Amino acid sequence: RVLLDFDATDDPTHGEQEGSYYHGYYRQHMYHPLLVFDGEDGRLVTALLRAGNTHASNSSVAILKRMVGALRERWPEVHIEIRADGGFAVPAIYDYCEEEGITYTIALITNERLKQMAEDLLEEATREHERTDEKVRLFGEGPYAAGSWERERRVVYKAEAMEQGINRRFVLSTRRDAPEELYRFYARRGEAENWIKDFKPQRDRHGIAQMQYLLLRAIARRLSPSKTNFLE
Repeated sequence: RVLLDFDATDDPTHGEQEGSYYHGYYRQHMYHPLLVFDGEDGRLVTALLRAGNTHASNSSVAILKRMVGALRERWPEVHIEIRADGGFAVPAIYDYCEEEGITYTIALITNERLKQMAEDLLEEATREHERTDEKVRLFGEGPYAAGSWERERRVVYKAEAMEQGINRRFVLSTRRDAPEELYRFYARRGEAENWIKDFKPQRDRHGIAQMQYLLLRAIARRLSPSKTNFLE
């Protein structure tokens, strides 16, 4: 099995670098690189420098197609799986993965319909927290379809009640694990944040120079032999 963790990160810019744009979420001028890590050991598989106003999921299907082709050429029977946060929650990724038999686990951005799905479980968690004064975390699942989807898909959710308040999280997945096990599998992608901190490029480079530096950093992380060193 090959597990690929997709992530996007902010690379702040200071000046008039080519491709530098203001990003509303990060509230800064920046590049918005796409990074893919081996989800088992944290080694960087590939990186793509993108303009600062690019959506997190932009070019992800194109990159995934390239990786899938390379993996299956080398190991035709390999099972490929991807894991990503809500920035990659777009139908183009779901559709491609389903067509190619790729397992995916991707967070969903919370909306009112999802909140309603988890309402009963959250009430149960809140009652238990009030009774025990302890943090309570419960897990459930259900079918869900956003307006742009052609059909329903399985969503696993976490309902949490604690001293600091309530918390709901939603994950879309084709894995067959029980809800709690599946959510814990998704949560392990948080390790990618530490890998990103180790990888982040230096600042103040322009256009092509920044891309060259990004690729050199990627090569440096891949010097050790790895089952994911397939993008020659």
